[in-house]
Amino acid sequence: MTARLVILYGHPDDAAAFEDYYASTHIPYAVKHMPNVRDAQNSRVVELADGSRAPYYRVSQMSYDDLAALRAGIESEDGRSTIADLANFATGGATLLVVEDD
Repeated sequence: MTARLVILYGHPDDAAAFEDYYASTHIPYAVKHMPNVRDAQNSRVVELADGSRAPYYRVSQMSYDDLAALRAGIESEDGRSTIADLANFATGGATLLVVEDD
C-alpha cells in the first residue's frame, strides 16, 4: 500500500526568499538525500475552491512503497537532516503528514 509524506507550507514572511531557497537549495538537497522516495510532486497553492486565500502556500508530496519505507526514510540521518532544513526557509511553518492510500 502506497504511503506518502505530505508537507503543507504556511505562507512565508518573504515569498521570493522562500522560492529561491526552496528551488536552489532545499529541493536539490532532498532529491539527493531523502531515502526511499519513489516519486515526488511539488505544487504552489493558488487559492481555496471558493477563491479565497488558502492557509497554505505550497504542498509537497513524496511517495514511498509503503509505510515502513517512509518511516525508514524520514527516521534516517539523511531524512532527519532534510526535514531539519525546513527551519532554514519555511518561515510560515510546515506541517508534515504521513498518509497511506486506501
